[in-house]
Amino acid sequence: MGMFDKLLLKCPNCMKAIEFQSKGGKCILDSYSEKNVPWNFLLSINGEIVKCSKCLKNVGLKIVNLPLKPEIKLHITKEKTSHF
Repeated sequence: MGMFDKLLLKCPNCMKAIEFQSKGGKCILDSYSEKNVPWNFLLSINGEIVKCSKCLKNVGLKIVNLPLKPEIKLHITKEKTSHF
């Protein structure tokens, strides 16, 4: 398995921690929060979908307010997970 970095956020349905992974960052197994995620990582996960392991909902991630002040918006979706 290759190296990646991850962004930890809370599921908007059940508030359990969910993880978005990407190889768009330094790929040294760094872990980010919404407050310290680098631009290149953030842009690489725009549109990604992951499944919450607690409530089993698919959660989509969308970056809004580009390029001024990027903001992460999570939403429950019926679409399948992007990868992993």
